[in-house]
Amino acid sequence: MPNYAKFLKEIISNKKKLEEFEMVELNEKCFFLIKLSHKLKDLRVYNSLYHGQFIF
Repeated sequence: MPNYAKFLKEIISNKKKLEEFEMVELNEKCFFLIKLSHKLKDLRVYNSLYHGQFIF
């Protein structure tokens, strides 16, 4: 699992808390999914867009 996917999964599942100044490098796919998640009410929709490649 890529580092950014693992990091985002830990944050979403509340296993890891973001520090005030912690920064993470995001690639284009990850940035697109974050933007898309704000537009969609059902987050399962955007998970299926990548056919299980980016699962939280």
